[in-house]
Amino acid sequence: MPANSLMTAALVLACVLAAAYGAVFLALYGLQRSMIFKPDRAVPSRHAAGLEAMDEVVLRTADGLDLGAWYSPPRPGRPTVLYFHGNAGNRGWLAHKALPYLEAGYGVLLPDYRGYGGNAGAPTEDGLRADARAALDFVRGQGASTGDVIYHGESLGSGVAAWLASVEPPRALVMEAAFTSMPAVAALQYPWLPTRLAVRDRFTSVRRIRSITVPTLFVHGVNDTLVPVDHARTLFQASAARVKDLVLLPGGLHADLYDHGAGALILDWLTGLQDH
Repeated sequence: MPANSLMTAALVLACVLAAAYGAVFLALYGLQRSMIFKPDRAVPSRHAAGLEAMDEVVLRTADGLDLGAWYSPPRPGRPTVLYFHGNAGNRGWLAHKALPYLEAGYGVLLPDYRGYGGNAGAPTEDGLRADARAALDFVRGQGASTGDVIYHGESLGSGVAAWLASVEPPRALVMEAAFTSMPAVAALQYPWLPTRLAVRDRFTSVRRIRSITVPTLFVHGVNDTLVPVDHARTLFQASAARVKDLVLLPGGLHADLYDHGAGALILDWLTGLQDH
């Protein structure tokens, strides 16, 4: 084949590959929120979840949404936990995480984000921030000051909790299976795409954590393949907390940390804060 023909064929192939790459990139860019947020949209049942003792409450967001949530007030002298769950499911999935707090006398608010658990709206980073503020406003309306509140963020919820802690500091912050940023997680899944530029909902906790000085606990599974343990180490190193601890659970994956004792160790850590 003549040299000119070879060059023409190579150019055509390069154009085809570039077009295919661009098409895949545009498709993933357009679908990214459906890939990040995996809501269970069904309205959950307290009875089915084993949380009949909690009350059905409604959180009102600044942009006019009414969000379903479950709430139980604290015993005298105990703080209230705002639990921000991960990217999948809804509050009905959280009984095993709420019960240790409830049994220890903590107040617990289990809010569902917009688009989750029968709530109207579609989840975005800005939307989840508004939802988190509505959750904090609710517990304040129950008489709690911010200093009486603990934020517990799980996976995606760690990004929500870190943001809220940076603007409304709580008594303490628990970061479970936390990531440094959503672009960093996406880069692991799609290393051949410019995800660090293309991700819209960024949840940049590694930047937020540098300004958060309240006591902070990082809990992570050593065998987590979705959010590798180096994310927890990076967040711990970046944390400006005056009291901070990093607990790495051998054998722990991403979503099974309570099977490895996370519930008890979190409660022990919170109890130990009284000595600081």
